Amino acid sequence: MKRKGLTPEGRRKLSEAALRNRPWEKSTGPRTEEGKARSALNGAYNQTSSISIREMHQKVHDVEVSVQELAELRRRLDRGDY
Repeated sequence: MKRKGLTPEGRRKLSEAALRNRPWEKSTGPRTEEGKARSALNGAYNQTSSISIREMHQKVHDVEVSVQELAELRRRLDRGDY
């Protein structure tokens, strides 16, 4: 039989156990340089394009900043403040 997720009771018990044990306080992440390098590649594992979503967002942000700077320069030129 296929499982269909947690019941509300199961979700409550899991939540209570997590709050009791507080696993986030014991989690340290990778400690060695090799582990940190391997962990850094985790996001690229399922990446389907040549650049990551984070890189795409950064490029879009850079373009938006450039457009804002050009608009401000245009306003200054129109006012004669150059």
